[in-house]
Amino acid sequence: MEYGQIYDEVNRVWASPSKDYGYDFNQLAGPAILDRLKILDQNKVLEINHGTGKETTVGEMRKLAITCAKNLDILGMKKGDIVVFFSQLNSFTTPSCYGCFINGVIVNPMVVTMNEADTDHVLGYLDPTMIICDDKYKDKLQASLNRIKGKNLRYFLTTDSESPQSQEKLLFKTVNDLDVDNFVPSNLGDPKKVVLSLSLTSGSSGKPKAIKISHAFYLKGLPTWYEPCEGMRLYIGSPFGWISQLSNVSMTVFVNLTRIYSGIDPTPEYIANVINDTGVTHMFCVTKKLSDIFEYCNANGKNHYLKSLKHIYSGGAPITETLKRDSLKALPDCKFISAYGMTEVAGCISSDELLKEKLGMAIQRGLQLKIVDDNFNAVGNNKNGRILVKTDVEFLEYYNNKKANEETFIDGWLLTGDFGYMNEHNLLHVLGRYKDLIFCDGEMIIPSQIEAVVNNFPPVLQAAVVSAPHKDVAKGSMAAVFLSWRSQFKNCSDEESEKIKTELENAMKKCVRWDQIHSINVVDEFQYLSTGKLDKKCLQAKFL
Repeated sequence: MEYGQIYDEVNRVWASPSKDYGYDFNQLAGPAILDRLKILDQNKVLEINHGTGKETTVGEMRKLAITCAKNLDILGMKKGDIVVFFSQLNSFTTPSCYGCFINGVIVNPMVVTMNEADTDHVLGYLDPTMIICDDKYKDKLQASLNRIKGKNLRYFLTTDSESPQSQEKLLFKTVNDLDVDNFVPSNLGDPKKVVLSLSLTSGSSGKPKAIKISHAFYLKGLPTWYEPCEGMRLYIGSPFGWISQLSNVSMTVFVNLTRIYSGIDPTPEYIANVINDTGVTHMFCVTKKLSDIFEYCNANGKNHYLKSLKHIYSGGAPITETLKRDSLKALPDCKFISAYGMTEVAGCISSDELLKEKLGMAIQRGLQLKIVDDNFNAVGNNKNGRILVKTDVEFLEYYNNKKANEETFIDGWLLTGDFGYMNEHNLLHVLGRYKDLIFCDGEMIIPSQIEAVVNNFPPVLQAAVVSAPHKDVAKGSMAAVFLSWRSQFKNCSDEESEKIKTELENAMKKCVRWDQIHSINVVDEFQYLSTGKLDKKCLQAKFL
């Protein structure tokens, strides 16, 4: 067993044994959270709202959670009803989630920057009973509701505390004779079957899908995100619609950390200020946002704003060598961790957090993984293929999506849609999305390998590779390269520009034949999905 991974050579399956998480994950989340809140120091600060300065202690959170559960009962919200959060984080977000968990009301966090078509799509097939919406998104959401004409909506709450239909007034109004110490939650049923959340996929491969996350599955995913340590102060730079944020509303209770959050879509400058003001020790960000933070701090002489950081977790895309150089220059003693996860597993699949040498990513505890060829035959070490995973808690299914269920869940295994290999050390390397592979004249081109070369070229800020039609249709597709320059290289002389392009071409020729390159396209900036991932479909559309 190397790096904690066990390899079954007969079945060609890798596994990482389960460990003692300090709690039983096969239980309902509401009672589990209340039990933890009861034994923790009642004066410990669980959450800090950077925007308002509001601190919420363990004792306050416990009372708020039970108050919310009681008020949901009063409103007639029952097990299986759906609540959509179309809002940024606020001081009532976490206890609202806890109240829903206690009562079996299903939580669905949406990304507020989601486009009109996707908003209509999600609201249309979820048809929620309650919506909690920031006041500034109310018109956008109401227009969507008018278009979809849902049948189940009974409550449209706003986060504006002055409104008579506010989240605060309806879900947190005083409950007479509230006995916090003797409150007994209802038994909702089997924790592995009862749905806690309908969490949305990124939509990078089509319309967002909602995956059913059971109570046990949710609790099982919590410890896969971070290794706990004393004095941990965590900031998450992802929207509430990401599974990482929904997990982190409970991480404070089970991993014993203090969570820092803000109620806005944060800019790099704002995040730098949050870290400087609150002494954040651990941060999770998509790679693009992390790059923007270091770019801002480097350009403005504010690297010292980040000095409290001890661990930085990055997901959504690989950390480039250029980003590593920038970050290590600013924070030489900080640990940088690459994480690979999915909404469908409610947590991380693998990371390199515990590895002394960054030779790949270790599978998280309680997971099995295999690599298969196009005929779904398992392959061994150092063989590229499609990545499948299995957990020790049963997957449920996508909500109201029979086609996705049939295509994704195969004999208890989840087909991730990703492509990669396990190396000789039994560590995972993710090479990209399977659908993004390019086939040119019978040869496979892996976009991420070209992107790695281009992204690691110092003048390049960001790069992406997509397929483009081959001039000879019979030969399939070619690789189209898109890139943006770092600010200091945007106004180079013609002579300097030609020199840079020649050096870049020579570097690219080491990983791809030049006759397989369709074009190199310079853009001022890239477009990103609401989840923070680069929008490759937008680039692909240029060749349709």
